[in-house]
Amino acid sequence: MKSRQNRKKDVLEGQWQLPLGAPREHAKRIEYRRCGDRACRTCREGRGHGPYLYAVWREGKTVKRKYLGKARP
Repeated sequence: MKSRQNRKKDVLEGQWQLPLGAPREHAKRIEYRRCGDRACRTCREGRGHGPYLYAVWREGKTVKRKYLGKARP
């Protein structure tokens, strides 16, 4: 049985894997997200939650993106 810390490490490492078929030449984008909670002070007074890092690429006319993890400040 894996320890809790090892399981967490596996999840964090897995966040950086791009889906099959994603091009190696993709853009990385930092985004802030709003949670939708009307009482959330972070969203109400600031840019929202984040920063979060996403890989972004185009497949035909569709823009695809994959969450890569919390961006380091």
